[in-house]
Amino acid sequence: MKCFVLTLVVVVVLGLFAPMVEGTVTPNQPANTLAKKCNTPGGALHLACLSYIQGWAQGIEGAMGANDKGVLGTYTFLGEPTCEQIKEVFLRYLSKHPEEAKARAGNVLYHAVTQAGLLTVVTAQK
Repeated sequence: MKCFVLTLVVVVVLGLFAPMVEGTVTPNQPANTLAKKCNTPGGALHLACLSYIQGWAQGIEGAMGANDKGVLGTYTFLGEPTCEQIKEVFLRYLSKHPEEAKARAGNVLYHAVTQAGLLTVVTAQK
C-alpha cells in the first residue's frame, strides 16, 4: 500500500507540532469531524486527516476480520491505494451517506473502502 509513504514526514511533523495543531484527530472521532479536516486544503488539519487515514490503513491491513457475510479472513487492500485516494473515497461515501456523519471515523472509512472495492477479506484456502 502506498499510503505508508508519508509515515516519516507525518510522524516527524506531527510529533514536533502536535501541541500546536488545532483539533488533532482522535480514535473515537466522528466521521463528520474527520471530513472537515480532510476538506481543509493543505496545512496542519489536512495533514492530520491524512495521518489518521494512514494509521487506520496500516492498522487494518493484514488484520483478521469478517466480510459483510460473516466470513472470516484477512483484510487486504486491492491495488495500492494512496492516502489521498482513500480520503477521496471516504469523502464521497460520506456525502452519499449523511446518516453516518456521527459514526466513528474508522467505521465509516471501512464502509467506504469496502464499498469502493479497495479493501476485501481474503479467506484462507483449505
